[in-house]
Amino acid sequence: MFALAPTAGLADDSVPSGHSTLHIVFITPHSQQGVREFDGGQRSMVRVGNAIVPAADVRPIRITIDGGFVGHAMAGVWDVKPVFVLPEGNHKLKFELDGFDPVSTDIRVLGTKSKQYLLVKFPAESPRLKRPAASVDAATGHSLND
Repeated sequence: MFALAPTAGLADDSVPSGHSTLHIVFITPHSQQGVREFDGGQRSMVRVGNAIVPAADVRPIRITIDGGFVGHAMAGVWDVKPVFVLPEGNHKLKFELDGFDPVSTDIRVLGTKSKQYLLVKFPAESPRLKRPAASVDAATGHSLND
């Protein structure tokens, strides 16, 4: 679910001593789809930055670092990939996307002014969405929802 690739090469002079940049890239079923064809129907549109996009394609990801909300990223055709400058040490990150279980991880920031990359992959379908609640007759095993 996660991949970490520290780049110890060229240090970034704009990063304070004892810090590194953490670049987060999200992989979701929505970021893997192609641009949809126009179907001729009415679609609700919203502004995201300088773009006007279909509202259904806006997928904000809530980001928490060390228990504090730090902002949103976007997944979909219009990806917004966040970059954080974090101090050396261990940090807890949590990512929440509507329709999916939250994804959490711990990361060790090197603090060497390096670039570190974190790939966060959300599953193709949330288990919550796959298994709708159903009532079953204990004696027969037949669904009571039919």
